[in-house]
Amino acid sequence: MAKSKTPNNRLASFISDNRELFGWIAAGSLVVIFHNFSLHFSVWLASGEAGKWLSQAALSLQDFLTLTLSVIVEAVPFLILGTIISALIRRFLPPEKLVKILPKNALFRRLVLSIAGLALPVCECGNVPVARSLLARGLKPADVVSFLFAAPILNPITIIATITAFSFEPRMVWWRVIFALVIVQITAFIVSFFKEDSIINPEFKSYCSSHKHNSNLPELFSSSRNEFWQLFTMLVIGASIAAATQVFVPRFIINAVGSDIILSVAAMIGLSFIVSICSSIDAFFALAYARSFTTGSILSFLLAGPMVDIKLIMLMKTTFRWRFIVAIVLIIFALSFAAGIGVNLYAR
Repeated sequence: MAKSKTPNNRLASFISDNRELFGWIAAGSLVVIFHNFSLHFSVWLASGEAGKWLSQAALSLQDFLTLTLSVIVEAVPFLILGTIISALIRRFLPPEKLVKILPKNALFRRLVLSIAGLALPVCECGNVPVARSLLARGLKPADVVSFLFAAPILNPITIIATITAFSFEPRMVWWRVIFALVIVQITAFIVSFFKEDSIINPEFKSYCSSHKHNSNLPELFSSSRNEFWQLFTMLVIGASIAAATQVFVPRFIINAVGSDIILSVAAMIGLSFIVSICSSIDAFFALAYARSFTTGSILSFLLAGPMVDIKLIMLMKTTFRWRFIVAIVLIIFALSFAAGIGVNLYAR
């Protein structure tokens, strides 16, 4: 007994039997579309608007390339220096040496771990494996959090880059360092009340093979080279996004958002999360927005971005549970938002 065809089979059979008809219909539609488009295109060419559009497009492209290259040229020296220092630290300062000299008091221990960014890797790729090692050696999650989120900001490369980028606003450097330290200590204090079972990922014992930090010189050179190109790629993408928003987004939109003491902060925090640019070069990225956005929003970008962005969250997932990560993100965003609003009100 023959099986009846299902609706999907009947539709497929109809299309197959009438394939030539559908082809002619598609060809005719393309001819009609092309005919109408060519008429409008001819009128556009004859009106002289084409020359104006091409001239404006060329100027916009030139501005885009100029802004992009200026950010890249200013940031690359710091990127190279940060990669070299990160490699030297991985070679000569293993995490276990740090554990032996930490204070017993919880508050002092977290403060020391936050300041340890002055002597440990400068970006998330280096910080997450070190944080995992500290956690595996018996430190509490609150201790590890105080290092993980402070180290990208409280290190010499980031501080020097911020000084260079914001030489016209010296207070930005102090605000960034002080608020980062305060935000991290508050976050670590809140984390200290979490149950460890709700924080640690059961699979955290298996270290992420793509972020190894070996002391063997050939492997160290290879990982440093890969780290540089990874960060350089993020720098190019970040610089391009900053330049594109400056050139192609209508100025009235940027001014409307950038001048608002609340919307500007929210917008820059969201941008910092999406762009995921390294802390050693993010000051040059933020510099492109300094004239259009409020001072507090720039500060919020410099605070929130190095602590929680897309790439760091993916690295954190190897160690922490999703619920804990979401809670941390909300805490840091809220504190960064409050800091930005406070600076906006103070700097008015």
